[in-house]
Amino acid sequence: RGDIGNTSIKYAKSIFEVMGFDAVTISPYMGRDAIEPYLNYSNKGVFVLGLTSNPSAFEIQGHGTTINPLYAKVIEIINELNEMDNIGLVVGGTQAKIMKKIRTLSKNIPWLIPGIGAQGGSLEQAIQISHNNGFGIINVSRGILYAGDGSISEITKAALDYTFKIRELTCKKINC
Repeated sequence: RGDIGNTSIKYAKSIFEVMGFDAVTISPYMGRDAIEPYLNYSNKGVFVLGLTSNPSAFEIQGHGTTINPLYAKVIEIINELNEMDNIGLVVGGTQAKIMKKIRTLSKNIPWLIPGIGAQGGSLEQAIQISHNNGFGIINVSRGILYAGDGSISEITKAALDYTFKIRELTCKKINC
């Protein structure tokens, strides 16, 4: 989602109250008034697109100077808006070269990390970097949905394999 303030108010109500979702991913492209209505639901999570995993993400999200690209401005805004501690940042797992900088900028804000698996993002790097002064929620979609021959048993096996690998790597990082 991502729209002007009045429309975002209705989207937030629909997503959180009518549909009963616990979290939403939104685009900050229209500014803070596109984000704020979602933050009024203090018991719900709001993940804001920062630097996504798709190949052309940097065309827009990296626009600006090397010191102050657009994704850095988004992080600055969400740091300011995170008064209820219910905001997170989408950081593509394919962005390993920039993830350390993003972790520094985003302080202890949680990350939603797509792009692991089929898109080529490194699970190990995503956990290592995201869990420094924060944590990351790893999202593996195509690596599971299109596993093997597509049978339920292959999909289940891929989901279990990723689950165990994520647990193992996370426990190494945080000493479970």
